[in-house]
Amino acid sequence: MKITDLKFYITGGDTNANKVTLKMTLELMPRAGVPASLVRATKLEIQTTFSERFYKIQ
Repeated sequence: MKITDLKFYITGGDTNANKVTLKMTLELMPRAGVPASLVRATKLEIQTTFSERFYKIQ
């Protein structure tokens, strides 16, 4: 696996909780026994947001 297109954004301010949004793409790396067509066609795009806000679980 390799990570490409790694980006992060920081949002928020005095009135909002700070948030960090992380975006990246995971791709397969060429390996013995793995067809090249599968390596080219397999990508996973991930985007998630982390926040300072705490949630109470009841």
